[in-house]
Amino acid sequence: SFALAGVGTLLLRTDRRPQAKVSHVERTERDLSAGVRLLFHDPLIRPVVVTVTVFMLSLGAVNVAEVFFITRTLHASALFYGLVGTSFGVGSVAGALVSRRLKQDPLALVRTALICVAVISVLLGGVGLMEHVVYVFPLMAVTGVAVGVVNVAASTLFAVQTPEELRGRVFAAIGAMFTSAEITSMVLGGVLLTLLAPRTIFQLAGVVSILTVGIVGPLEMRTSLRAHTRARRLQGD
Repeated sequence: SFALAGVGTLLLRTDRRPQAKVSHVERTERDLSAGVRLLFHDPLIRPVVVTVTVFMLSLGAVNVAEVFFITRTLHASALFYGLVGTSFGVGSVAGALVSRRLKQDPLALVRTALICVAVISVLLGGVGLMEHVVYVFPLMAVTGVAVGVVNVAASTLFAVQTPEELRGRVFAAIGAMFTSAEITSMVLGGVLLTLLAPRTIFQLAGVVSILTVGIVGPLEMRTSLRAHTRARRLQGD
């Protein structure tokens, strides 16, 4: 996988031509918390960070419960468990490929990410209602497509919306938050499994995620729209 990643990097085409800085970097620009502050102060980035973080908490708990749900609740074999994971993976690849058509418009990227998280939430809750493993395959495949689109939309938004001099710190902050959410979700999933049935965890994950999108999404989208309109007017001036 590392060799393939190296080959892929060599095949990338870029038009970026960095310029050497003449002036010294100010002390405030070297502030290690600058990336975190930008994540929560930028009205276009903030809703995506919040919803994706909650989504990752839910998805991690589902990942812990998935093996028990497939093999015990639905009484499927280990082969079917592997095939469910494969369907999700194939969907993720397809979603990433489809995402090449996304425009680098920040507001459109925010909408795409929030809509996809909402779709994933509904699908995860739907998986928890299934009575046979065969019905899980299409749901997990479509979930994978939506996850692939979210990954591309969110990453593109963070790149185009972040000043170049802060981009490294912003991505470091995002990586720390998402990794922390992923680790926490594994612990959360283990705790929930001692209290709830695997099927219930899927349903709970879907409900929590859709509530987050439903509450945070409309509020933040209005703020994002105002900020986007204000930026367009300033560019016009």
